[in-house]
Amino acid sequence: MNKKRMNINQKLDSGAYTEDDLIEYLDSNAPILLYKVAKLIVLNSIKTDKIIKKLYDISNKLEMEYSILGYYKIGHLAMSTLIKLGISSDDIFAKIVLDEFEKETVINFERDSDWN
Repeated sequence: MNKKRMNINQKLDSGAYTEDDLIEYLDSNAPILLYKVAKLIVLNSIKTDKIIKKLYDISNKLEMEYSILGYYKIGHLAMSTLIKLGISSDDIFAKIVLDEFEKETVINFERDSDWN
């Protein structure tokens, strides 16, 4: 299949994506796409500087407008992805100021996700 004509799901499923594609997809507000990209990043241990930076950048998306499932927001997904990539929660929480409830939400999301 022509790489230019592939849709996003086809690119992700076939491995025909680039790092820049993943960065672009992480800018989406579509919960299913964000979850799929985060899972792909973790399962393939994609720990490039650009991916890590992008995950930190979107970790601040904790308002209701960024809801992905129930109380979980894009920021919770991003921080959980960072933890699954081996970055300690202490390091993440040192860079992103959260109250105890938000910290617990991140830890719960990371623990409850079925991909590691």
